[in-house]
Amino acid sequence: LSIAKEKNPAVQTPAVQKPVVPQNNKLTCTDPKFAVFPKNAIRYGYKNNATDVRALEMFLNAHEGLSLPVNGIYSAADRNAVIKWQEKNAKTVLAPAGLRKGTGNIFSGSLRTMEDLVAAKGC
Repeated sequence: LSIAKEKNPAVQTPAVQKPVVPQNNKLTCTDPKFAVFPKNAIRYGYKNNATDVRALEMFLNAHEGLSLPVNGIYSAADRNAVIKWQEKNAKTVLAPAGLRKGTGNIFSGSLRTMEDLVAAKGC
């Protein structure tokens, strides 16, 4: 005896959408699809995942009011912005690693803080 489960037509699974970068490369937290941040480590001078670098650039533009080009290339301007951001968030980014100055490299402390900041803004 087999019992077939009926699908409830009133319940639909929402489609997953990728974030879209607006023309001016500025993002806001009023729209959850723009709540992006990198998921993997990023190091200056190394080959980085371009998707993670774009997410970092979008994060910095949205949360720091910057106008970095969103191009997936971890440039000196991106690194300088990260250093300023790390030093601004030193308590959660630098102190746990025993650092006093930003490095411009994105590792677990920076990634965790970015995720927490996005969540705290309701994104």
